[in-house]
Amino acid sequence: HVKLKIVGSPDEPGIMEYLKNEVDKHHLWDRVEFLGRVDDQSLIELFSKAIGVYYAPHNEDYGYVTLEALASGRPVVTAYDSGGVLEFIEDGTTGLIVEPQSDAIGHAFNRLIDQPSDAQKMGERGRAFIEDSGLAIQGWDRVLDGLLSPLRS
Repeated sequence: HVKLKIVGSPDEPGIMEYLKNEVDKHHLWDRVEFLGRVDDQSLIELFSKAIGVYYAPHNEDYGYVTLEALASGRPVVTAYDSGGVLEFIEDGTTGLIVEPQSDAIGHAFNRLIDQPSDAQKMGERGRAFIEDSGLAIQGWDRVLDGLLSPLRS
C-alpha cells in the first residue's frame, strides 16, 4: 500500500501540529510518516522510491524541490496557484496541476498509481527537461544562471 512521507518542516507555526492532529483524527499513522529534515543521500533515496512528489508552495516563487524531483525522474503534483513551480511543470507532461484542495491532490496521486506507465513517462520527460534546459542540479550558481540568462539577452 502507498505511504505518504512528509519531508522537511513548515515555516508557519502550528502547521505540523495541525497535520499530526489530522493524521491522528483519521487514524492514518500506518499510512503517513513525518521525516523532518533529511540529508541529501536520504532525499535521493526517497525520490528514487516515490511515485510522485507533491510540492505546492504558497509563499515561494521558486521551488528547488521541483527541480530535485524532476532531476530524479519523478512527476510533480502541484496546484494551479503555486507560483514559480508552474514554470517547470506542464500538466500531463512533467507532472499534474490540480486545484489546491486535498481531494484533487489525492485524485492526482491515484492517477499516478493507477497509470504507472504515464507516471514513468512524465518522470522521464521531467528529467529530459532538466537536462535540456541546463538546470541540472549542480548548485545554486548554475540554477541562477539558467534563470537569469533570458533577462541578460
